Amino acid sequence: MKIAIATFFGLGVSLLTAGDQLAAGSHGVFSHDGLRIAFQAPAPGGLRVGVLTLATRQVEWLTDGGSAAYPAWGPDGSVVYSFLDAPETAWASVRNGSRKGCNLRVWKDGGTRQLTAGRWRDYAPSFSPDGETIYYSSTEGEERFPGNGGQRGANIRAVAATGGTSRVILAFESLQRAAVQPSISPDGRLLAWAYIAGFRDNWSIAVARASSPEAFCRITPPDMPAYAPRWLPDGRRMVCTACREADPGWCVYLIDVPRGEMRRLAVGENPDVSPDGKTLLYDHDGQLLKADLDATLAAAPTVTLPQPEPFPPIAGEPAFAVAETRKTTRHPLAMKPGDAAFHVSCEATLDRIPAEAGVLVRGAYKESDRAFQLFVNAKGIPAFAMRQADGTYVGAHGGEALVCGRRYRLVGIRVGDTVRLYVDGRLADERNVPLGILPPRAPVCLVVCEGMSGEVTNLKGGFDWPADIPRPTSPRELFGE
Repeated sequence: MKIAIATFFGLGVSLLTAGDQLAAGSHGVFSHDGLRIAFQAPAPGGLRVGVLTLATRQVEWLTDGGSAAYPAWGPDGSVVYSFLDAPETAWASVRNGSRKGCNLRVWKDGGTRQLTAGRWRDYAPSFSPDGETIYYSSTEGEERFPGNGGQRGANIRAVAATGGTSRVILAFESLQRAAVQPSISPDGRLLAWAYIAGFRDNWSIAVARASSPEAFCRITPPDMPAYAPRWLPDGRRMVCTACREADPGWCVYLIDVPRGEMRRLAVGENPDVSPDGKTLLYDHDGQLLKADLDATLAAAPTVTLPQPEPFPPIAGEPAFAVAETRKTTRHPLAMKPGDAAFHVSCEATLDRIPAEAGVLVRGAYKESDRAFQLFVNAKGIPAFAMRQADGTYVGAHGGEALVCGRRYRLVGIRVGDTVRLYVDGRLADERNVPLGILPPRAPVCLVVCEGMSGEVTNLKGGFDWPADIPRPTSPRELFGE
């Protein structure tokens, strides 16, 4: 059965998608031989996972009871999926020490085994190309962030396909940040995922070398929410779900970083591409659809990908430096960042948490008395803050309070319209500034150790990228390697 979806743009009508209906369901994914599709579908009390054989259109259901979702194929014909079977209430599960949560299971040849366990959410798994490792989204670890204002959003973890202890691949100890739906490129070199930096931010597609995921970059426009990335067999392009202004709803986009463009392929969500690169699979209104990819590409509108601000080279000599201070001091300031990339760093030791906010260092400019600042708030959480073009505050915040008496190294970096905070060499937060950053051009002075009890040492600031922080790779650099 072929379904055509038309949408109106002004007075005209544009045929956006024409797909063959396969089954009722969503989140479909091709097997490695291209002969079957695993998907999720509604079931009494939740969802279930099934396998559709394309030649016969017959479905084998892999689960019965509970709720199962997010299937993914392994090279050996196994299917990993997320499974929830938690009959107890949340309070009862805590009281009884239950390990049941939303965890991963693996099906193969009619048999099922538990892969992860814990009172958290493990979901959206995918296999490494060699089938030895499963990457997935998880909220494991959020219990470490009690009512101090910090919490951990979903992070990316990995576990051996044979089971065992999982390990963290990418985790943000910061309020309202998350990395979900990890997808490894066919050559195993690049890792893509859906990423959100915080409140009012849009979901975007992030990419990094699999060996250094913290040095990531975003490849989708900041004003276009995007999620569910999946690689094409060529390992150079990917499909995802996204929505731009004037789109009729969630649409399937093809992202082509090497060509600097993206194409809207269909109205729908959760795309995948067959192993031979010929067939597009997606869902729309609860129906799995497939379409000829080449024909869809030929008719697809093309949009130019914006070119992000390039990451600067490693810094040279600092623009300013202060050895140490335990009291408020003011120093001459000659650094004129304007729109250029710059960084500021220091080592800080708190005697106590400030009653309001304690400034480690701030740059006073005629444009703003706090054009940039590293500070600690009344909960002891560090931040790197600047001002938007309209003068309002924006900042990158850590997720955990600093421990009094312990020395920390804090680094704030501004590149283009993005600010980043690093704590002891780890990325704590990265925030895109939607209105653009107020450019500090007319320096007044540098203020150190203001409104705090403690010590600030080894204070430095300068242009470009600090030498002791891993420098992210630009999209062009990643895909051009």
